[in-house]
Amino acid sequence: MSQFEVREPRTVYVENPSQALPALASFFIPGLGQLIQGRVGPGLSFLFLSMLIGPSVILTVGLGLVWAIPFWIWCIVDAAKYRPRRRYR
Repeated sequence: MSQFEVREPRTVYVENPSQALPALASFFIPGLGQLIQGRVGPGLSFLFLSMLIGPSVILTVGLGLVWAIPFWIWCIVDAAKYRPRRRYR
């Protein structure tokens, strides 16, 4: 028998993948993180609402930031904290 043993490669399944990529994507484009996760409804909602809030920040000379910053943070946190539902058999 040889000194080295050959083994089959193992398949590793990640149960809770990192949510850093969707959170980072939502940091730059609100709703993109949700779309990456496959949540089309929330992703398009965040994207559409950010397009409505964005011009209000510009037109009101910063007064729209009262709405924009909490919305932006909510979008990032939503993407970071989302966990898909488990399917039990």
